[in-house]
Amino acid sequence: MQSSAARLAFGGWLTRGQSVRRRATSHPFAHAAHEGMDGKEAHMWIGDIAPGAATGTHRHSTPRFVYVMEGSVVLEMEGKPAQTFKAGQGFMESPDAPHNFKNSSTSETAKALGFQIAGKGQPLQY
Repeated sequence: MQSSAARLAFGGWLTRGQSVRRRATSHPFAHAAHEGMDGKEAHMWIGDIAPGAATGTHRHSTPRFVYVMEGSVVLEMEGKPAQTFKAGQGFMESPDAPHNFKNSSTSETAKALGFQIAGKGQPLQY
């Protein structure tokens, strides 16, 4: 499976197998084109966010959906109040909206599942 996946937003999302800003990593596990999705690919990954880790401000070219599996995370969208999401909650990161995504705990790791559909070869974030 090859993908331009995730810089953590997880978000932001992280580049496959790399650490970005204080040990937040993603583990892509699904990346596929599907009949009826001409020219598009679906990307899915799990992100591990170390205590206090953040993605840094970034944007996505298409909507990104996030489900918090463990711990809690804070989504900081430019021009909006920060929102905290706990395990069992989900949210969408809007396209082209500058945001930062971080673990709200300084002692516990957070884990989230991310999903995004984008054009084939299209960067998932910038």
